Amino acid sequence: MSVTYVGASACRDFVAGILRQLGVKPSTAGRWAGLLVETSLLGVDTHGIRMLDRYVRHIQAGGIDLAAEPVIIADRGSCVRMDGAAGLGHLAADDATALAVERARQHGISCVTVRNCNHVGACGVYARRAASQDCIGICSAVSRAGMAPWGGKQSLVGLNVVAVAAPIAGKPAFLLDVAMSRTAMGRVTRALDLGASIPGDWALDAEGNPTTDPAEAKGGTLLPIGEHKGYGLAMAVEMLLVLLGGGEFAHQARSWIQHPQQPMGQSFMAVAIDIGRFVEPDEFKSRFQAWLALLTSSPTREGFERIYYPGEIEAETYARRMKEGIPIDRRTQEMFSGLAEQFGIEAPQSD
Repeated sequence: MSVTYVGASACRDFVAGILRQLGVKPSTAGRWAGLLVETSLLGVDTHGIRMLDRYVRHIQAGGIDLAAEPVIIADRGSCVRMDGAAGLGHLAADDATALAVERARQHGISCVTVRNCNHVGACGVYARRAASQDCIGICSAVSRAGMAPWGGKQSLVGLNVVAVAAPIAGKPAFLLDVAMSRTAMGRVTRALDLGASIPGDWALDAEGNPTTDPAEAKGGTLLPIGEHKGYGLAMAVEMLLVLLGGGEFAHQARSWIQHPQQPMGQSFMAVAIDIGRFVEPDEFKSRFQAWLALLTSSPTREGFERIYYPGEIEAETYARRMKEGIPIDRRTQEMFSGLAEQFGIEAPQSD
């Protein structure tokens, strides 16, 4: 497969340029572009810049209201409910996380829910923002239904991501960012785009049979992590976000890729815990560092050369891609070229 490498700043300028052409004010375009590119820098390619054309179609079809801004609909200090107003989902999630950190400073712990979002991308991007401000960040999103109840074959439950981030002394932040399914639907979509097969334990087809065909997987259902345990965790996430936030359940949300003319109806939650309300942040971070040293220096088993902590691979990927550029596969190269021609701007060039 042909791969080129494009610098992060060139990617940001390209994405922001397209948004400006679509009518987004420059500051908003730059902010959204930064969030999308940060996702790719972390190595979460299924949710990063390779999805740009799909976001553009969602905007052009009317499913995203570029003039909309998230609004607070209920404010009780440490507990806030927001409405994303069917605008750019990344910005609604980013605003909610910033507000959660602000309220955690006032109250120690805060929770901000957002209903009526469009796709928010990778939740870990937002959790990292809380960790950078000496908070523990917990961010979650309810996806469109993509998983069956355990023992069933109809997609009724969301994949429902949970991301947790916390600071560490002298190390990149701890970052756990996982869906309750064995894989993200974005990885299935990527396999479909590339004409590749998927592992046989990722998904079931429409009849409930294991499949390695990504097209059949998209018409069927993904399998949960830990079998019935993952199903229960997915329900727990949906309960918290949807029933507290007043949004739509996963089976009610729309596919922003298949039906771009409609808002997605995603729900998001940001929880922030001010570390300083419990323990001195430096003590927290230094004890975390010592604990990590114990875990990562422990003996490895056969087939493993190194023990990582959650977030370490992403941090190393971020540093490498900032230096070498973001890898762009052939499909994404073609997508960039098509968008460049459509909007009359120059596609980002390899370094």
